[in-house]
Amino acid sequence: MNDDRGQADWGDISDAPAKKSQIPKITCCCLGCALPLLLVGVLGLLGVEKAVNGTNSDLQWPQIDEILPVVDRPDDLTLMFGVQFEWFNFEFYLFVDSPEGRSPQEANRAWILMQLPAEKGAFLAACEPWEASDRDEPLTRLEVQGQFLGVGWLKDSDSTPIPPGGYWGGHGGEGPSIVVELPSLDPSTILVLLINGVDLDEATADEVIAFLDHFQIGSAD
Repeated sequence: MNDDRGQADWGDISDAPAKKSQIPKITCCCLGCALPLLLVGVLGLLGVEKAVNGTNSDLQWPQIDEILPVVDRPDDLTLMFGVQFEWFNFEFYLFVDSPEGRSPQEANRAWILMQLPAEKGAFLAACEPWEASDRDEPLTRLEVQGQFLGVGWLKDSDSTPIPPGGYWGGHGGEGPSIVVELPSLDPSTILVLLINGVDLDEATADEVIAFLDHFQIGSAD
């Protein structure tokens, strides 16, 4: 008797159905493709929200007050835009000084207040003394509220960590800036004021002081 025990013909195992994955292919596709798109969408929405909030002066003034205490909001200036990037320790605020009867987009002056990480270095390193039109001697310091602040004339806006001309073209394009370094409430940051605009060589020290007097410079007594 022919004993076929242990020799049974089980057929070709290549014809056996493959074990199905517990994760459908469509799910893998979604995980691989949809998640990056979702992330981009979320970041885009955050960007839109910042852009919308940036033009709301009622939201931006309290933000300014945290880095440079506000004494009174200037009536002759318009806060055009503000933005905060907490992850990068960066804040930016743009004020404009426009002639009577003309729109802010036709402003003569742009006042740019920026907070930057301290490791970005000093703006004044690239500056020359500022020849203010109402002072006899070129200035490297400006007295404001009993404190002496570093001030300079920046011929080349590309010398700054963030070129001011990139934010404010106006009539001056990529022209020079007046730079004032301000005391920062946060030792890990620097606070700087950049002034751009037309006829900047006619700007006066008193004009800059008048702008800064809207804020409390340094700690309160």
